[in-house]
Amino acid sequence: MLKKLTVKGAEGASQGDHTVGDKRGLILRVDDRGRRWRLRGTLSGQSRVWTLGEYPKVAVGEVAKLHADCRHALDHGENPQPIIDRWHLAVIPGAAGGPTVAHAMKVFMTWAETHRKRPEIAQAMLDHDVLPYIGDVPVAALRRSHFAELFNRIVRRGKRVQANRVQALLRQAFAVAADQDETIEAIPVMPREAAGGEEKARETTLDDAELVKLWRGLDNLSPTDKRPKIGRPLALALKLLLVTAQRRGELAGAKWSDITETTAEVPDPKAKRAGAVKTIAFKVWSIPTNKTEAPHAIALPPLACKLLDELRSLVPKDCEELFPSKRTKEANSERDRSFTRAARTARKELGMNHWTPHDLRRTARTGMASIKVPDAIAERVLNHATGSRMEAVYNKHNYLLEMKSALDAWAARIEQLTAAPTK
Repeated sequence: MLKKLTVKGAEGASQGDHTVGDKRGLILRVDDRGRRWRLRGTLSGQSRVWTLGEYPKVAVGEVAKLHADCRHALDHGENPQPIIDRWHLAVIPGAAGGPTVAHAMKVFMTWAETHRKRPEIAQAMLDHDVLPYIGDVPVAALRRSHFAELFNRIVRRGKRVQANRVQALLRQAFAVAADQDETIEAIPVMPREAAGGEEKARETTLDDAELVKLWRGLDNLSPTDKRPKIGRPLALALKLLLVTAQRRGELAGAKWSDITETTAEVPDPKAKRAGAVKTIAFKVWSIPTNKTEAPHAIALPPLACKLLDELRSLVPKDCEELFPSKRTKEANSERDRSFTRAARTARKELGMNHWTPHDLRRTARTGMASIKVPDAIAERVLNHATGSRMEAVYNKHNYLLEMKSALDAWAARIEQLTAAPTK
C-alpha cells in the first residue's frame, strides 16, 4: 500500500498491486510489463476496474487530476471510460490525430460491399456496438482497455455470443483497413481471449410432439380473419424453414424468380418394359447467395409448394421478394430477424422450450436421418461440404433428384405427423 501519491512511492513500489491511501480506488500495479495506474470502482452495482495509463507516461500529478475526474463520474453513476479516453487524446503526446475508428470502419465497409456476403449485418453491428463508443477515437490511440470496455458492455447486456462476433468483426475490419489505407499504420491490439467466452454448439431439436404442437400452433397464431399473434407470412416462413431445411437468411433473401419449374426423366416402376422412364415436373429453388458461396438448389416438395402458393396470395403481385417489408413492400435486409421474433412469440404463446429458427434446420436434418435418408444426401440438402476435396473437384453431379426424394420423404413425414386425427 502507498500511504500517499508521491513520485518516490510510485518509483519504489515492488511488484504487486498497491492501493493509494489518499486516493479512493486508485491502484498502482507493478509487474513484468511495467507500472500502470488503475481505478477500482462500482458502476451499476458491479465492481469494475479501469486502466488509467502507464507510469511515468502518466505522471503522479496528472493521474491525481484524472483520478478526481473519474471519481466524480462514478459518484454520479457515470462510466469514467469516456473521460479517460478524452484525457489520453488531449494529454499524451502522439495519441491525438491520425485516422479515427470511424474512418477505418468506412474503409472496411467499402471493401465489405464486395467481399462479405451480408455487408449490411457488419454495418449494423458497427453502428450499434462500436461507432457510438469509439468512433471518434484515433486508431493509433486505441488501447486494450477500449476494447475490454466495448466488449464488456455487450456481455453485460447478456449477449455473450454477440460480443464474440463483434470482436471477430473488428479483427477483420482493422486488418482490412490497414491493407487498404496507407494512413492506418498499425493494427490495434485487442484482448486475445474470446470476449464472450467459449461458445457451445447448440443441440436443440424438436421431437415429434413438439413439431406437431408448433405446426398446428402456427396456424392458430396467424389467423387471417382477426388480429394475429404472428403475421401469416412469418408463420409460413417458419414452416418453410422446417420443410426445406435451409438457412434463415437464405429464405429471408429469396425472390420469386429464384423458384422455377423444371422436368426430369426418372424410372417408371409401373411400365412393363424394362428400363422405361417417365417425365416428371417439379419446382426448384435456386439459392445464389449462401454461406458456402457455391451455387445451391433444391427440389421443392409438394408441401413446400403449397406453403409458397399461400404466401404468393399474401404478397403484392409486383413484388420480387418472398418476404418484403410490410411498410415499403421492398426487400428488407433484416427480414430474417423477423423470423426470430416470430419464433420467440410462438415459443411464448405455445409454452414451448427454447428453440430458434436454426433449430428447425437441425430438426429437419435429424428427421431425415430418422426416415433413413442417406447421410450424404441429407448433408447436400443442407449444402454442407461432403467428401474429400478431390471428390469435390471431380464429382460434379448435382444430386437434385436424390435431394428431391429426401425432401419429399421428409415433407410426407411432417404431413403424416400433423394430419388432423380421424374421427
